[in-house]
Order: sequence, then structure tokens, then C-alpha cells
Amino acid sequence: MTHLKRLQAVCPTSFFWLVVCIVLIPFSFVLESMTLGMQFFWFFVRFLLLVAIVHQICTVCLALKIVPRTAKWIRCIIRMGTLVWLASFFLLLALIILGGQADDGAEDAPFILVLGAGLNDNNEPSLVLRQRLDKALEISVMNPDAVLILCGGQGINADIAEAVAMQKYLMDRGV
Repeated sequence: MTHLKRLQAVCPTSFFWLVVCIVLIPFSFVLESMTLGMQFFWFFVRFLLLVAIVHQICTVCLALKIVPRTAKWIRCIIRMGTLVWLASFFLLLALIILGGQADDGAEDAPFILVLGAGLNDNNEPSLVLRQRLDKALEISVMNPDAVLILCGGQGINADIAEAVAMQKYLMDRGV
């Protein structure tokens, strides 16, 4: 019996997920080439896939009784690291959600800073950027003396800088 058939016979689920993770790594490079500005996301996806591969290899080693003590420790470290990461991720997410809801002090703000968030193909602000600009409009109505500061550079496929598109969007709405 070949080694792969033996692996598949002893632990079919771990073998399946091991193959899936190995196949997904080159696929992530293909997907990365189709997305702009998401290099960190795809790096993180590949990191998680590699961690999953190591975890599945340890599970297979335990099933085949190959260096079981080392495999058990590595798998335990991976599981603990995953739990710590998940806990910190959800804690930070909760802090962002709770802290991002307050609009305190908008009435007396001397400046309104609007950060760019990308343009659509026709050099119009993206949905996220329009929401930011609409919020800046709302605050500027409450505080007409505030100076609007628009930040945004020119992307690879854009004809104009984000700040220029933002300025046009606000000027079309009376600012």
C-alpha cells in the first residue's frame, strides 16, 4: 500500500483537509492577482492555510504514531495560539465597534478630516467614501466654521486623486 493510500485509510478527514489547504495556497495567489490593495489579507490567508497544514500533519502523525509526543505539543501550541488570536481579534473588534459609535464633540470641531476610501471606475467616490463624505456634510452643517480636510491619493487606475473627487462630491452638495 502506498503512503498516500495509507494516510487516506488511517485518517481520511485529516487527509482531505490537508489536501484542500495545499490546493488553496496556489489558488490564493491567483485570487490575489485579481484584487488590488489586499496583499496583507492574502498574506494572512496563506499564513492561516500553512498553520492548518501543520496542524493536519500533526494530526496525521498522531494517527500513524510517528513522533506522537512532538506532534501533540505542536498541535497544542497551534490550538492555544488560535484561541489567543481569536480572543484578541474579538476584543479589538468590540472596542472598534463600541468606540466608533460616538459622535461627541462634533459641534465644536475646528477641523473635519475625511480619509479616502477608493474611487469607482468612473472616478466617483466608492460607497464607503460617499458615506464618509455624507457624514462630513452632516457635521459641517452643525459646525459651519469647521475646515474640511480631504485626504486621498491617486490610485493606479484612477484619472484623478481621491481628494479631488471628494472635493467635487462636496461642492456638488453645496460645500
